[in-house]
Amino acid sequence: MGSRAGYAVVQDRSTRLFYAHYGAPYLHLDLLPGPEPVTRYFRGLREIAYPLDDGWAEGAAVLDHDRKRLVFYTEHIETYAEHAAVMSVLAGTWPGWQVSYAYDGMADVAAATGNDPSLVRPVVPVPDIEWVEPAERRDRFIHCLVTTRDEAGVRAYALQNHGREVYDLGPELFVRLGPLEPVSECWCIPYTGFHFDLTTRTAGLWTFDSLDGRLQHLDARWPDWRWEFWENRYQEHSSRTNGTVTFPEPDLRTAYTDLRHRYEEYFNSPEDPEHTRLRALLDKRAAGPLSKYPSPPQCVTERRQSATS
Repeated sequence: MGSRAGYAVVQDRSTRLFYAHYGAPYLHLDLLPGPEPVTRYFRGLREIAYPLDDGWAEGAAVLDHDRKRLVFYTEHIETYAEHAAVMSVLAGTWPGWQVSYAYDGMADVAAATGNDPSLVRPVVPVPDIEWVEPAERRDRFIHCLVTTRDEAGVRAYALQNHGREVYDLGPELFVRLGPLEPVSECWCIPYTGFHFDLTTRTAGLWTFDSLDGRLQHLDARWPDWRWEFWENRYQEHSSRTNGTVTFPEPDLRTAYTDLRHRYEEYFNSPEDPEHTRLRALLDKRAAGPLSKYPSPPQCVTERRQSATS
């Protein structure tokens, strides 16, 4: 057992791969100090010859010094607010770098190192989804929010199913949603959201989770649908519902405070100047005015059936 993480350091057109058996739960914490300390840390790990695949990895990161680009994901970020806080801090501690979240998991990580994503994505048959479970109690986390629009209006469904399961159902999803009671409110920001316009057969998808290759196969599972991917921008979803469903504001102040406590427990090195600077930054973010997150929606990507035909 373990929570495996893979790491790649690209420098001077050379790529070296590293591995940590229990690294995934702490990967986002490892990245917070910035390029130089993180590079030193990665190079001190066990070096491997081949990248991990989706069946093994629960997180991964690519540090590309040649292009000044950081690409990463981890399955151990629990809330949208935590995800937002991590991305915001990384934007401050990696100045001059492009920081990107690998929403498609190891496929995005492989592509960032110039490798074929299929090398890290074993062929797995589409599972038989036996149930669609609504989130009915306010003390239960919403894993996925699905909204549909037709001539009658917008309906919203809060689900316990993972977003990957919702995707895997294909258009059968609409049959499964039929008996469920719509909701008018999200009492938390879910991991993943889908919006379907049944009249125009257009759909949007956002997440702060890993979709494990679903972005590459939207056309196969959802034929004749036109897709937009909104990365982590749940606001795009909200805007499509015309107020039918509302989202709470993410509690970023608490997220910064919790991130600071986790970082301090993990590193426990009060005299290290790099860690001291980062702790001060996290304290400042928790105490100061909160900036809007996420960044403006300039990266919406459309995926149409014709794009892969």
